[in-house]
Amino acid sequence: MSRESERIFEAVGQAADGQIEEAQLGRKKRIRWIAPLAAVIALAVTLTVFLSGPGKGGTAYAVAEAKYPAGETGSRFYLPHSDALAHFLRLSAAELVCDNGGENRVCSPLNIYLALSMLAETTGGNSRAQLLELLDAPDMETLRQRAKELWEQSYYDGDAGFCRLAASLWLREGMDYAKGAVDTLAGDYYASVFRGEMGSEGYNGALQAWLNEQTGGLLQEQAEQVQLDPGTVMALAATIWFKGDWEHKFESSLTSPQVFHGPAGDAERDFMHGSWVDYIFWGEGFTGVSLRFSTNRRMVFLLPEEGKSPEQLLKDGTFLDFLLSDFRNRPEWEQVTLEISMPKFDVDTSLGLLPILRELGVTDIQELEKADFSPLLGDVPAAVTQAEHACRVKVDEEGCEAAAYTIIAAGGGAALEPPRTVEFNLDRPFFFAILGMDDAPLFLGIVNDPAA
Repeated sequence: MSRESERIFEAVGQAADGQIEEAQLGRKKRIRWIAPLAAVIALAVTLTVFLSGPGKGGTAYAVAEAKYPAGETGSRFYLPHSDALAHFLRLSAAELVCDNGGENRVCSPLNIYLALSMLAETTGGNSRAQLLELLDAPDMETLRQRAKELWEQSYYDGDAGFCRLAASLWLREGMDYAKGAVDTLAGDYYASVFRGEMGSEGYNGALQAWLNEQTGGLLQEQAEQVQLDPGTVMALAATIWFKGDWEHKFESSLTSPQVFHGPAGDAERDFMHGSWVDYIFWGEGFTGVSLRFSTNRRMVFLLPEEGKSPEQLLKDGTFLDFLLSDFRNRPEWEQVTLEISMPKFDVDTSLGLLPILRELGVTDIQELEKADFSPLLGDVPAAVTQAEHACRVKVDEEGCEAAAYTIIAAGGGAALEPPRTVEFNLDRPFFFAILGMDDAPLFLGIVNDPAA
């Protein structure tokens, strides 16, 4: 163990109540966990400040704070698609973003994958085995390496856009923890370490403030409802923030009302309009375009043909087969003068994950008699009692901004002839994906009504 790891762990065991400064509590709404353990994994996008000074978020409670890169650290060039998420996506994507009621659905599969990886570090036995199977990893060493690779490939910080990841570990004052698990979360997942009185206004307010800082207030209403019950013994928070400007921006003067044909009927919505030379893809049952951000990341829009729904093509594997292939090199792409009409949208989702995890085979962590959290808690019995995911994605003339968090609580060349012009009109339900440099899906979603 490194000297820094030893210092962190010793400080965790020695922090005194008198050194903990109360933070102000925001809205008094509460999500309560009435069990011995709460593991909160909060995944968010739109981080605008790091924990850097006294009183910022949880810094009044900080034992040690992780330092994140200040500049571009992720790959600047396209990498072959990583298959670390492929198995998880094929199992979970339809469950996460399909809604039979015709509502909008958005999520961050990368954040959920990293969250479950962190959760696996705190579990053992069959509880860990079920998580490893879901994440398609033979052992923790492999999973840890894949999580690290995803972190390094996804993280970048530039003037034109960014994708920053962070993590934190929130511990209970006066309780002992297995230092191996603490060291792993602090070292391999870049987790800052905090310690305080669980359930107190100060500690709850510090956690809320930390989440709001990491999300830039984009999910403020949801974050203000996150609270730790006095019986909580541990909380994990992991964040990701994405923001990108379009390479070809839409002129706001061209934005005008247009009819969107949604499941609930026709409705007039604000549509952006643009025209430039780009590529379009015709697949079996859908048409797709890939719009570039100025950072060379991209956002893919897939429009089903008339008579088909995004949910149908996601469930039958059509969309995922496209996303998880080397789609940039598919021969079906054609360069055209693209005339695109796309609605501005600001969509969000709040989603319960417990039934989805059960459907995916992760059951033991939800049963007190079977759950095993011994790598962190020793003999303390605990089981996951709540798992919620919230996500928001905004698209306008300038680009895209997105945020998400998951809460898991446990208790008990040459000039050519001008190409032909093709119209691409997203005037009915469509699917989208925000992709990282290696085309790992950062966000997925279905828009059934851009104004809902």
